Formats: sequence, C-alpha cells, structure tokens
Amino acid sequence: MNGLFSEDSVPHFNSSHPTAQLTLELLRGRMVSQLMGGLSGSAGISGDIVIPPGYSGVMRQPAAPARSGTEIMNDALSGLRRSEAAMYRQASRNMAEGSSMAGMAAESLKSIQDALQRMQDVAVAIQQSPPPSQLAALEQEYADLGTSVAALVEGTEYNGIKLLDGSNWSQDERIALGTDGATGKISLQAGEASTDLTLFNLDSLKSLPPDPADTATVGILSDFQGWISVIRETYEVRSRLYASEASSFTRQATILDRSVKQTGFDGGKNSGDVLFEIIMSGRGSLVNARG
Repeated sequence: MNGLFSEDSVPHFNSSHPTAQLTLELLRGRMVSQLMGGLSGSAGISGDIVIPPGYSGVMRQPAAPARSGTEIMNDALSGLRRSEAAMYRQASRNMAEGSSMAGMAAESLKSIQDALQRMQDVAVAIQQSPPPSQLAALEQEYADLGTSVAALVEGTEYNGIKLLDGSNWSQDERIALGTDGATGKISLQAGEASTDLTLFNLDSLKSLPPDPADTATVGILSDFQGWISVIRETYEVRSRLYASEASSFTRQATILDRSVKQTGFDGGKNSGDVLFEIIMSGRGSLVNARG
C-alpha cells in the first residue's frame, strides 16, 4: 500500500515485541480510517486514530514464567522458618531476662546471708558481756546490719518487680501469687511453651530480732541463714538454666536463618537438605570412611 508505513518498510522491525505490535495496530487503525474516508495519496497519514479493540492504554507485560512445585514449597517453608526464627529470638530474650532476674536475686541473697552471719557473730559477742565501750559499738553494728538487710529485701527489683519483698505482689499484675502466700510466679514465654520463675517472699527479714542480748536471737539468725542458703541456691540454678536455654534458642534461630538464606542457592538443593546439612555441620561424620 503505497505511501503508508508497513511492517516491511521499517528496517530491523521486530514485529513480535509488544510495543511493535501495538504500533502496528494503531497504524492499521489509521489506514482503515483513511480508506473508509475516501482519502488517498501519499502525503502522509491523516484522519482519526482508531483504538484497537481491547486496548486499555496500559502496556501488556509478558506473563511471569510458571513456578515449579519445589520453588513454591521452598518459599512456603522459608516463610515458616522466618516466623519460627523470630519466635526463638524472642524466647532467647525472655530466658535472658529470667536469668538476669534470678541472678540478681541470688546476688542480693548472698549479701543478706553475709550480713546475717555477721549479726549472729555480734550477738554472740554481746552475750559474752563485753566492756561497756565495746558493747555500745557492737549494738550499733548489729542495728546497722539489720537496716542493711531490710534495705536489700526492699530494694532488690528488676524492671520494677520486687524480687524479694512480696508485701505488694498482689498489686503487680506480672506476678501470680502462690496459694501459700509466701511465693509468687512470673511466667516466661519460651517458644511454644512457657516456664515459671518462682519468687520467695522474704519481707520477714525486714523485722529481725531487735535485741542481740536475747539468747534466742542467735538461733533465729542461724535458722534464717539456712533458709536463705536454700533459696539462694535455687535462684543460682535457675539463672544458669535460663542462660543456657537463651543460648539454645539463639542457636536454633541462627540455624533457621541460615537455612532460609541457603535454600535454592546451593546447587538446587531443597530446603530440607540444606537444613539437615546446617544442623549436622561441625558434629562429625555420620559414618566412617568405609561406610
């Protein structure tokens, strides 16, 4: 058709490209308009542009290539592992906080235990009828030690939680009171499960025997020391246990993070193979060289 652009008249014309196809459709629309209007000649293209049917004004993009079932499965598993890794990281932080709480309580109890031992020694010395000049100093030391014990009980806290003084635990919604009234519990979320840190109410230590000359005082102080020793050991064990669990949760999160990153980028291995290799790395061979 003389005087009009055609596919053959354009050098290196790629008719399969989406833009080229759209251009041809628009040009053909003008050609039809010219013919229908009785226009002729080769002076150029004129007349209204005919919009091809179905054209929305938006360039069509080539369809995305179909994805294999393995790719879809790996993406789903990767999302699940990212979610699990986040859960384990939060569990690690929770266990670390539990370890800090238990460790802080144990340190305060160590100081209280030392103070009680000194109070017992002072009481024994006072009951041996020392000279008046020494008696006054011993009595003052005994009173000061009692004040320091009370301050430790009342002042040991973690993020506002009183760890040793249970007199106001009922007003703290983070603490569940025990049925005996002498304990409280803090729930720590640990992954899909939870664990409780038991708190012991030691507010009775704020009112120690006031008279070191009383023969019963030495026995009372000795009993307090035995009680404190058991509770302190309990907190120390809890602190170590929670610290170990925090490290374990961190390792699990790291393994899951690595499996997400490596899936599909290691020779086409699927996510299960990658996860297995990460877990077994550094643990030695499953079989010997002979199989």
